[in-house]
Amino acid sequence: MQNKNTKSFIVLHNGRIVIEAYFNKRTAITPWYWASAGKTFTASLTDIAEQEGYLNIQNKVYDYNS
Repeated sequence: MQNKNTKSFIVLHNGRIVIEAYFNKRTAITPWYWASAGKTFTASLTDIAEQEGYLNIQNKVYDYNS
């Protein structure tokens, strides 16, 4: 991963970190811009919310307006 310019890598199992690694002078507290990762994170949360019945991606946004 270091050769591919990876900044960090994490593996979660049952909600717990089992592997955490940082590369190329990065640490757990090094700030960096992660807009692309943010999009992936948002898509993942949306998928989880749909799987757990919190939303249906076929519905319109205004269907959730309270």
